[in-house]
Amino acid sequence: MKKVCIVVGHSFKDGGAYNETFGMNEYGYNHPLASLLAAELHKRDILPVIMYRDTYSRMIGDVNESGADYAIELHCNSVANKSVQGSETLHWHKSDKSQALAQRLQKAVAGLIGQRDRGLKPISNTGTDTRGWRFLMKTKMPAVILEPFFLSNDESLQKGLELREKLAVALAEAFAEHIKESN
Repeated sequence: MKKVCIVVGHSFKDGGAYNETFGMNEYGYNHPLASLLAAELHKRDILPVIMYRDTYSRMIGDVNESGADYAIELHCNSVANKSVQGSETLHWHKSDKSQALAQRLQKAVAGLIGQRDRGLKPISNTGTDTRGWRFLMKTKMPAVILEPFFLSNDESLQKGLELREKLAVALAEAFAEHIKESN
């Protein structure tokens, strides 16, 4: 049985990006999503492990010690321009296995949310986009960071809330397909 480590981005104390209209932060959105995703993975005979971030460096060690075959960290994008929308999936630029997983998950999410497909974002520890590089580089298994929509966009967040259960199903199905094709 394959194992997926689900990391809830941010924490109760550091909620991440915040949407004033809805009074919701990244942690508030992703905490229930992680539980929904875990339930959907179980239905597909995939063992989920949910982790919550205490410190970033310790979390990476915990993920590596979990015995997981794959890791996903759940986030939501946010920018000052509230009209920006779309989904993207981050992966380590030197990992073909992470890129393949990212591609499968991004396709599932972009198709569901129905907003702009911002595509895959190869991440390194140099350059202009270094988001999550420690997690993506230092995990021992294929790992991705999912940004399904912009929390700063009210329409996107509304859609994300309406589709949270369907998002969990789509992600679990994408993991199951990826695992089947990788074996």
